[in-house]
Amino acid sequence: MEKQDKAPIIIGKLLNINGILKRKSESLYHPYGMNQAQFSILFFISQKGKTTQKEVINQLVLEKPHVSKVIKKLQKLGYIEIQERIKESRIYP
Repeated sequence: MEKQDKAPIIIGKLLNINGILKRKSESLYHPYGMNQAQFSILFFISQKGKTTQKEVINQLVLEKPHVSKVIKKLQKLGYIEIQERIKESRIYP
């Protein structure tokens, strides 16, 4: 069997693994009413401790408007606290 013939098989297996991982990860954050983006950002903040929105954006390679929206939602849910500073905002778990 040539490499080209193996590609569909490999892609199929990767998609299967992706589905399994997605279902497993959803079981972690769905009980808390969160989605994947909220969980990822909250997990990063919990590991990092005090951080800035800019650090979240840079480390997770996400768009600023998206991160801003998610952070506001996490604050509303009571998972994080935002402390405004003159030059920057810090996010606390």
